[in-house]
Amino acid sequence: MDCKRARFIMHLYMDDCVSPEELEPFIKHINNCPDCHEELEISYIMLEGMRRLENGDNIAVNFQEELKSRLKKQLVRIQRQRRIIFQTVLLAICISLFGILLGHFEQEAHAELVMNKQLNERGQYYFYENSKKYIYEMGNYTPPSLREIIYGK
Repeated sequence: MDCKRARFIMHLYMDDCVSPEELEPFIKHINNCPDCHEELEISYIMLEGMRRLENGDNIAVNFQEELKSRLKKQLVRIQRQRRIIFQTVLLAICISLFGILLGHFEQEAHAELVMNKQLNERGQYYFYENSKKYIYEMGNYTPPSLREIIYGK
């Protein structure tokens, strides 16, 4: 932010009408620019002093420290809000990733359950016929015939 824009925003700042998007750059500029900081101090002292006189409040206050404290509190609040937004977005991403992983594992478990159910419905003959070729490939074992399986001979 440049000095020209900061001086324009000073009057809005005094009336608490600065948009949240411009408040942080404004405060950072004021903290880093001695000329703008001095001009804001003078404006703050004059306006706050006049307001307090009109209200009958005590004006024996260190306005410079009050302004410094106000700027610091506002900057901390802005940074805290940004951190909360960042943490919320990060939490939402983590929850989404966890949901995706959980859904993937659930889908795999369901697919295995369906496959086991289908295999169990096919019966013993299906397993015998389909495993015969693997048994032959593994060694010299000759599986029993269907007659031997059925009659037990």
